Amino acid sequence: MRDTIRSNKPIATAQVDGEPQDRNPADVDLPPVEQTTKTFWERTSPVIACGSGLFSDGYLNGVIGSVNTILKGLYAHEYSTSSAQSNITSLVFAGEVAGIILFGYTSDLSRKWSIFASTIIVFVFAAWAAGAYGAHDSAYGLLQALAAYRFLLGIGIGGEYPAGSVGAAESTGELKVGTRNRWFIWVTNLAIDFGFVVSAFVPMVVVLATGENYLRAAWRIMLGIGCIPPLSLFYMRYKLQEPEAFKRNTMAKTSTPWTLIIRMYWFRMIVVATIWFIYDYSAYAFGTYSAPNIQFVLGANAPLWKTFGWNTVLNLFYLPGAFIGSYVSDWIGPRRALAYGG
Repeated sequence: MRDTIRSNKPIATAQVDGEPQDRNPADVDLPPVEQTTKTFWERTSPVIACGSGLFSDGYLNGVIGSVNTILKGLYAHEYSTSSAQSNITSLVFAGEVAGIILFGYTSDLSRKWSIFASTIIVFVFAAWAAGAYGAHDSAYGLLQALAAYRFLLGIGIGGEYPAGSVGAAESTGELKVGTRNRWFIWVTNLAIDFGFVVSAFVPMVVVLATGENYLRAAWRIMLGIGCIPPLSLFYMRYKLQEPEAFKRNTMAKTSTPWTLIIRMYWFRMIVVATIWFIYDYSAYAFGTYSAPNIQFVLGANAPLWKTFGWNTVLNLFYLPGAFIGSYVSDWIGPRRALAYGG
């Protein structure tokens, strides 16, 4: 009779619902994620590729305020007799909710291809929005088309959160301890805030270049420039490999224990969701409507470049807090940094 081969190596256990669960010894023997022979660029490039797509979020959500200011002047009657102004600014957020739900599911199956798909969606519909056209030169049709493209654009932007930002967080596990939080913040929150700044600066430069006699070209140029950020990430995201943390911990081939997750983490999820709601409600509302509000303060006769210039100055105040907070998060931890900063 053939002898049974037994390993003397103890099996590690974990507590799930108070019961010990066996774990594969091969998993236990894996070195920590940060112990890698990869070069500095090989460790940081996935973080940049995954997270920096959120720059498009900041730019495309911020620039619509300036575009709305121009459209309101070009199509005053159509704006005053339709829901175009509210639809063009708000439907992108409805699209983001749909994108977050959709890509929240697909990113558990494949982080890489979910990120790449969201990049394609952002690129395509940013281009379509820049080329929006109403049948028979209808201004109403143009505004309705722009609103529809903004909704579809929002699906791609929403996908950046569960796919891109989560992938960036997983990829930071290979970075040096004590620097991970700052890298994550640089390519996510700081990227969004920098997108807000650029979304205010670009309209000022475009209007100065085209003059106020060619505003029909100006607003399309502003939206068209939003195609550049996702286009610049195409190659990096196509070559992107699944993060090591994702490979080790993916639950793509298992059923998600929703009851356990809710029972264990419901309070944390509510707190984090509430904080995000407050941040999004204030930051995006400010970024979207700052240009129209500044124009109201300066008066209808003020040149547009001056309105957009002051908008740039206001948006610059986003950057110091995000940059300083990135270091503070590494020094005292993200939870305390959030509590003190809030």
